[in-house]
Amino acid sequence: MKNISTHPVRRIVSIGIALACTLIGAIFWVNNLVAAIRLHRALANGVAPTGGGKGLLHCLQWSVVDVSTVTTFIFFFGFAVTTIALWGKIRDVEFFTRHDRFHIALGLVGTLWGIILIGYYPIANVTIPSLMNCLHTAMFSTLAAIVWVMIIEPLVIFPWVRFALAGDDETIPEADPVATMQEITASLQKFSAVLTQSSDAAEKFQAQLAAWQNARQQEIQESEKFRAESLKALQLLTEITASLDARQQALATENDRLQKGLETATAERDSARATAEELRRKLEAIRATLG
Repeated sequence: MKNISTHPVRRIVSIGIALACTLIGAIFWVNNLVAAIRLHRALANGVAPTGGGKGLLHCLQWSVVDVSTVTTFIFFFGFAVTTIALWGKIRDVEFFTRHDRFHIALGLVGTLWGIILIGYYPIANVTIPSLMNCLHTAMFSTLAAIVWVMIIEPLVIFPWVRFALAGDDETIPEADPVATMQEITASLQKFSAVLTQSSDAAEKFQAQLAAWQNARQQEIQESEKFRAESLKALQLLTEITASLDARQQALATENDRLQKGLETATAERDSARATAEELRRKLEAIRATLG
């Protein structure tokens, strides 16, 4: 056993650090939330964005890897719980472990969200970046929950809170190797269960992705077939149009020839009428002379 002297500054500094981490987490979460709202709004309007949406701050765009916002919310919520524990002098580890199920549940919700979200993308506009966006949502949310519950809490948060809240007349016991191994074993069991659930979700996502790829391939083949048929129809239409143009040209030529023939015949008819009229006058003159 080793005694640790405590000064009020230690707890105040710890609260300040926890509060700063909470505010930073809130900024990341709000930025992610705005990006997610914009992406879901675009999907509602029938547009398929290729990325995770644009947040409020361009410099934090790299953190928008989860359109369910679970990844950034887990860290924001975890540091908020830590701040509450430091402020209220809550030293009981169960206060934190009671929130572990909530973190794990959020991770699974994010995984399911990413799998479900791909179904709302317009089939004609689905691309590999959009699929990766949904896959990132499914994987990063569970990863964030596992990292917080299995790594950050037992290795950072618990020792930090115990150290910050240790009193002058209190002692911090030496670590019990057996208890530590039991905690590690329990954490590994939880991690294995969560990993199994994530693996099942990933397999379902992979099956849906394979089905989508097959449907996409069939659509491409049908599109190519329709394109070939359209080209054939267009070629046939071009040939028919050319034939009609040739016939129209021939008809126009024939019409011109007939028009000229008609004009010639009309002229000849008029000439014949004039000749006949002249002969008639001459005959009448001869008759008048003879009579």
